[in-house]
Amino acid sequence: GSAMPDSACPALHFTPSRTTPTVQLLLDESSSMNANYGGGLTRLQAMRAALVDPTNGVVTKLASQVVFGVSLYTGTGSAPPTCPTLDSEPRMINNLGPIRTLLNAAAPKSNTPTAASIDAVVADFAANPPAPNSPKIIVLATDGLPDTCADQNPPQQTDPSKPLDPRQLAANATAVEAAKRAFAAGIRLYFLFIGDAQARNHPQDMANAGAGLDITTGRAPFFIATNPTELSSAFNTIIGGVVSCDLRLDNQLDPGDAPNGVVTIDDRKLSYPDEWTLDKDGITIHILGNACTMLKAATNPVVDAAFPCGTIIL
Repeated sequence: GSAMPDSACPALHFTPSRTTPTVQLLLDESSSMNANYGGGLTRLQAMRAALVDPTNGVVTKLASQVVFGVSLYTGTGSAPPTCPTLDSEPRMINNLGPIRTLLNAAAPKSNTPTAASIDAVVADFAANPPAPNSPKIIVLATDGLPDTCADQNPPQQTDPSKPLDPRQLAANATAVEAAKRAFAAGIRLYFLFIGDAQARNHPQDMANAGAGLDITTGRAPFFIATNPTELSSAFNTIIGGVVSCDLRLDNQLDPGDAPNGVVTIDDRKLSYPDEWTLDKDGITIHILGNACTMLKAATNPVVDAAFPCGTIIL
């Protein structure tokens, strides 16, 4: 006798759609990326292996679950400089082959105009927006403190007991402001420092700016990798962490009926609320704990959600 549109059905079945993140890898291609990084690899070679190694590369493993794009960034040393210089592969799903080709051809070049490069990627996100509901991510990996297009070689200070040169502090500040602009545009920025841990407070500042936190008091996670093993682990932690275990439905349900629903992954029933919950918006299922781990590891998982009649909200 209910007037609900689903009142005559035995059950409501949905095939939820996974929330697929869009990740732009913004990778330093400056001359210092040719430095020895351990294990017989340069920094650039180690970064390439961490991303596209045929067995363990993070892009290799997650290309079907993440919309990946890559921008290698530097600037020419000429006067006037071409700045920034970006060599890019557009963002798309299953993008491993083109990304591997781009990285295999990469060679360390000149400078590190980080702020201008972030701004260029933000502009590209605006010109080529991701699919609706896709989280927008920049993963910035660089091996040194930034310079700018106007000041290509700020004086370096490697002695941690001495303050940075004002020109370097100014370059750092431009990069932080660019990370703030990215966040204001709806793009989360993660910071990975590929170096010798001499970056002072710059990684924390960049991470805070990229997460929309106060620069001084924020404690956003940042990553410092000083060898190939740490670099691979950092990329896996950052990118693996943004692969979503949120699933969206095509109809809004009454969250109060969630305990009566059944959610399965490859015919394995998940327990409520330990392994899944329905968000208060009524359209987002959150997969939790070991079930989330299982979902991330699956290449083409079959997910089904069934709810009792009368749960659709008009």
